[in-house]
Amino acid sequence: MRIFWLHTQGTPWAQAGAQFAASNPEPDGWLVRQKELHRRMAPGNTCLSALRAGGTGTVTEPDNSSKGCGAVMRAAPIGFFFESPGDAWDAACKIAAITHGHPDGIYPAGVLAVTIRLIADGQPLPDAVRNAAAFAPPESATRQALERAFGLASQGQPDPDVLNLSLGEGWVGDEALAIAACCALAAPTPAAAILAAVNHSGDSDSTGSITGSIMGALHGTAALPDGWLDALEGGGLIAQVAADATTELLESPWREDSVPQEWWERYPGW
Repeated sequence: MRIFWLHTQGTPWAQAGAQFAASNPEPDGWLVRQKELHRRMAPGNTCLSALRAGGTGTVTEPDNSSKGCGAVMRAAPIGFFFESPGDAWDAACKIAAITHGHPDGIYPAGVLAVTIRLIADGQPLPDAVRNAAAFAPPESATRQALERAFGLASQGQPDPDVLNLSLGEGWVGDEALAIAACCALAAPTPAAAILAAVNHSGDSDSTGSITGSIMGALHGTAALPDGWLDALEGGGLIAQVAADATTELLESPWREDSVPQEWWERYPGW
């Protein structure tokens, strides 16, 4: 699906889907035809350049040394698609490595996916974050940043300056995850957590996104203030994809070997 996203960001299909262009001269499926997705809204340069180069990076054979936060930002849904924390970790790290080659660009994605998996399994947030963090090597910047996040969160919700001085500005993966975890752990409400994550001077849209993912897994949309969802660009599309994912994962009316053609046309699986 990464080539579909690359196409929505302005890369011609013949280039984005070059390996499939002979048999699929146009991108197919319902999702890629949604106009809201065909907008450039400051996508990460690392993500774009890595995918344009073929997106061949792996955990053991990285294509670059980027530890930017673009990989962890997209990792949350992975936690819902795998039943075990270990599988969620492996999948998230592999998907992160497609674009980000530095271990601390990869590990935060794995930790976030495991956190979401453990929340879905019913673990309280502090336990979920701490148990997920244990998947990252002790010497990694990711593990160390999360330890600082726990320490800071134990003192109550930090003000923006303290957040940045203690955990960084969030431009790299370990810092972004640590800021999000701290805000989620320390704030008294989901709205307060998200506001804390976006009201600092660093990469606040990224940290807000990660915090929102954690809060969403914990509380759902009902915990958000009135009007927030109404102002969300593409909110209807997001809700539809979430509902479809729920159908696929939790309420599937078909067996794996009998998925209807309509569903394949909606979400191509090639």
